[in-house]
Amino acid sequence: MSTVTENYPGELEMLRGLVRTLRTVVRENDTLPEVRRLLWEQASDEGAAYAEATEKSSRPAADATADPKATGPALKWPDDWDEVLDTAIRAEGGEWQPKRVQQLYLVRYGRGLYRSNARQFLSKRAHAGLLTLHDRPNGRFYTLNARKDGRS
Repeated sequence: MSTVTENYPGELEMLRGLVRTLRTVVRENDTLPEVRRLLWEQASDEGAAYAEATEKSSRPAADATADPKATGPALKWPDDWDEVLDTAIRAEGGEWQPKRVQQLYLVRYGRGLYRSNARQFLSKRAHAGLLTLHDRPNGRFYTLNARKDGRS
């Protein structure tokens, strides 16, 4: 048996869990969107784990307990982020929640995005008329506004 090196602690267990879950979903003939959701979720979890492992290994010991929000320069958004998000919303449609925006950002840029920033991006588009906000008892979601004039 060969030795397996993990890129971050728990990587192998995370991947094994994903494979077990996907096997169950496929056996039960669930739909492709459920498989897609599981893969997005795994990509998000893996990205967060990579970021945490990288952060721990790259910070000096004296700085390891510092608040990450209070250190370093402010995050600069990629120049094409607004266009990427708008294109994805138009192309994929469906319900958009902050988690979905975070997953898109992770897949596109290889790094995480705070939930508050994802909410802000969606809210900004709703105020501009691109999205419609829907409230339900267990949360909010946004959908593409069907009207051409941008009004609800």
